Amino acid sequence: MGQPSSFWFAVLLAGIVRAATTNESWRSAVVSCFCGAVIAYMLTGSVMHWLALPQAPYFPAVAFIVGTIGQSAVRLVISITSVSVLAELVRAWRGK
Repeated sequence: MGQPSSFWFAVLLAGIVRAATTNESWRSAVVSCFCGAVIAYMLTGSVMHWLALPQAPYFPAVAFIVGTIGQSAVRLVISITSVSVLAELVRAWRGK
């Protein structure tokens, strides 16, 4: 798929860690893990470039971090069940 095996190992490890430590349904955990892998696939190279990091030692670690953050973002979106929950999240984000 164009990425080294260390990348896929890091993304798989991030998915396992997040799925093992979640209290949500298995379906929601699978969706967030899959989306985290897609986000890591799409954004790891950009994050590496933005931080000006060399590929060799940092690529798997950045993939793990980006995948974990992507899963958290998807989990947050999945948890929005109503407009009031969205408004509460926006208020918390804005610090009000």
